[in-house]
Amino acid sequence: MAALKLPALLIAFCGIVVITIAQPSLQIMQQKLAAENKTALQQLYKFELNSKMKTQAGLLFSPRMAVQKNRLQAWLSEKLDLRQGLDAFLQKGASTDYAGTQIIKLQQYYKGIKVEHGIISEVDKGGLVQLLQLEFYSIPEKLATTPMLTEEAAFQKALSYAGAEKYVWDQNVNNNPEWNKPRGELVIVEDIFIEAGKMCLAYKFNVYSLKPESRQFIYINALTGNMVFKDAIIKNCHHDPNNTGIESNKKETAAMPLVESSMHRSKDSFSKFIRTGTSLITANNFGVADTRYSGQRTFFTSQDLFGQYQLQASVIGDNATVTTLNCINQPDISLASPIHDDDNVWTAAQFPNNINMALDVHWGAQKTMEYWWKVHGRKSFDNNNGDLSCYVFYRTDLNEVFDNAKWDGKALYFGEG
Repeated sequence: MAALKLPALLIAFCGIVVITIAQPSLQIMQQKLAAENKTALQQLYKFELNSKMKTQAGLLFSPRMAVQKNRLQAWLSEKLDLRQGLDAFLQKGASTDYAGTQIIKLQQYYKGIKVEHGIISEVDKGGLVQLLQLEFYSIPEKLATTPMLTEEAAFQKALSYAGAEKYVWDQNVNNNPEWNKPRGELVIVEDIFIEAGKMCLAYKFNVYSLKPESRQFIYINALTGNMVFKDAIIKNCHHDPNNTGIESNKKETAAMPLVESSMHRSKDSFSKFIRTGTSLITANNFGVADTRYSGQRTFFTSQDLFGQYQLQASVIGDNATVTTLNCINQPDISLASPIHDDDNVWTAAQFPNNINMALDVHWGAQKTMEYWWKVHGRKSFDNNNGDLSCYVFYRTDLNEVFDNAKWDGKALYFGEG
């Protein structure tokens, strides 16, 4: 009997070990869905794992297998083998187009700590999940989740890696919250510099410098102090000055089946009131402009209480605004002023030389917002009706011409044309 029991005990013991060390992963999901397809003798799911990045996948449900949206969390837990008390998803955001298609984003967490870039996007219609786009990271249970470095020590490490002469918080005299000294956020992130592919606990800092012009998320290992990841917010066409070998985080997305939905054109509003500072102004007024690069164009403006028109427009069904302001060749955007016209006919005679490039900016920004909305159903740059500010004649330094343009994650900045 003892001889018979020993193999059984070994098998049971091995089974326990396998269960203990198994980590949730997209590969586990792939195996389970493939088994279901094989048993059913038909394709219940179309699952595509990114061949280059095993943390990304696309999943299309057949009509008969569509999951109720209120059951998706339980479905994911079963298909990914999530560990109770360790792995979780929390809703990050949601948006709905006029066709009733809803997109919900779920953020991955491990032991209550956000897993950076771990996002599942679900596309729902009629209460059913039609497809998923997944980026999911397999986290080992032995991962350290208690930092050894203080936030300040990690911040100093981030500054040493940034190597800048001047930062936006050095001249934030008007307390612009976007330009405050950044706080560190503890996250779990993939190390791409030191031990490629290994997950680690890290401090994430939004480091915005003016010399050189740069804005990037810098991730500092909370145990070792090494920079393990960085993600440029302001994208540059030149080589990485730090010679890290990686210009920025370039993520690929698995080939995804698309769900078609009809997009309805939003109606233009000509009588809406919007508030800018303390002035109540009317929008949208139809203006004609002699732009510098695009010829004569039409765009929407607003009229202030004194009867003057300014470069501000309501877009996306009146839910977001586009505003173009003049920084007057200085770096403090809180001092930027509206650009006015008396009759809403913005002629080349009134706006000579490079001043009229502000008209190109205002027209181009409106057309871009319209394109996102009418073609893709996207509500502004953040898909949440975010207002878009455009600053022209901007400088990073009073004594230096800014011969460039940038997007810093919140606003557009243009130099002198």
